Amino acid sequence: MEATLFSSNRFVSAVVRALPRVEPVAIPVPSDDEMFGLQQPARFGRRHISLSAFGLWAAPPHAPARRDLACLVSPLKSLPTISLGWNVRHDQAELAAGLADCGFSAATLSTHILRLSRSFDADFANFGATARNLVRRAERSPLEVRRGHSESDVSLFVSLYERAIERKGPWSGVYPRSVFDELIALEGDVYLLVAELAGRAVGAAWFIVDGASLLYWQSAISREHKALNPSYALVSEGIRLAHALGLTSVNLGSSLGARSVEQFKEHWGAVKAPYWSFHWENPLWKAAALAKRSLGLAR
Repeated sequence: MEATLFSSNRFVSAVVRALPRVEPVAIPVPSDDEMFGLQQPARFGRRHISLSAFGLWAAPPHAPARRDLACLVSPLKSLPTISLGWNVRHDQAELAAGLADCGFSAATLSTHILRLSRSFDADFANFGATARNLVRRAERSPLEVRRGHSESDVSLFVSLYERAIERKGPWSGVYPRSVFDELIALEGDVYLLVAELAGRAVGAAWFIVDGASLLYWQSAISREHKALNPSYALVSEGIRLAHALGLTSVNLGSSLGARSVEQFKEHWGAVKAPYWSFHWENPLWKAAALAKRSLGLAR
């Protein structure tokens, strides 16, 4: 089982620095190792635990046996825990099957995975006609794609991101500047690509190394320059980056049911793959909340 960056101390520590209302939680696993998640304190010493920051996935460093998985989960479902969430990556079906035996409610979601060939040129030949055409157009345009490293590069992304939010309205998973400031420091794991026209940023995208895959995470483009196809320039450069890093796939992420977004991912030859979301609510606190609401209604 490929380990995930999102359960590492490095990643979780970055999230905690960025989001002051959450705290790290270390979970002992077999083989004297640890995985890390987040907890949000609540009243009376209680807590909400998420092992999946930003709706991403979580996994121990090594695949535990099912009996060991139950031992791992049990302390997390203690009295102070109000709720516990854990998402499982598309290639970890055995872990998902084990968690299904641990008393969680479960939902099957989907992402789009592009399996890489031996080279970018081989991948390009497998792209749909739309992607091939628009990548060629982007390559012939004055656009240039470079790697971002600095605070000023983060500012370029945030400017585009905030304009997209103003235009579309907030969507699920909108993050403050502090998150991106922390992630840019995770060199070797997190990459920011910036598409520029004559030195002006017209698009930017974040890619995160996760196991043997490169995750296409967040992106924003200038609507005024949409005709230059910065999204296609960024994704094609992300695929080149995955090859350079020796990875085997690019995870284009969930589309949340938006057909136009699904079509964009299908143009690259990506196919849907399931991943799993597990949730547990402490029955004691759930019953207490129901009772409180009932009493409120009775008044």
